[in-house]
Amino acid sequence: MNILVTTSRKPVQEVRMLARELAFALHADFLTRGKAGIADLMAGHDAVFIIGKDRAGYIVSLFRRGECVAEIPFSGYEVAERTGPVEYGLVSNRPVYELLNRYVEVRPGSEGMEGLLMYDGRQKRRIVLKG
Repeated sequence: MNILVTTSRKPVQEVRMLARELAFALHADFLTRGKAGIADLMAGHDAVFIIGKDRAGYIVSLFRRGECVAEIPFSGYEVAERTGPVEYGLVSNRPVYELLNRYVEVRPGSEGMEGLLMYDGRQKRRIVLKG
């Protein structure tokens, strides 16, 4: 599957970091969005993840065929040091797994997993998106 990860139109530095690390974890293309519309972003991609920030927190939106099929709001994130080898892909809690699994590959996390979504980034980073 050909995936693009991008940011909101005017991203803050932390949103760019979260998006770059997500692109790394998914072996996806990364693009700082700028003025590109959804149709422009979808060209040549099966799915597009957009990470943005607003006053209420953050949001990850997933687009397929030009339509938003999933939105995952999160209040913050944690960057931890990964001690083992890098694990590519996404790991999520059960509700997020149920939401995303129809559209992209995602693994369910262990029972009692902290956070909504977890992925490994570059330089021994493990990103956990918090509810």
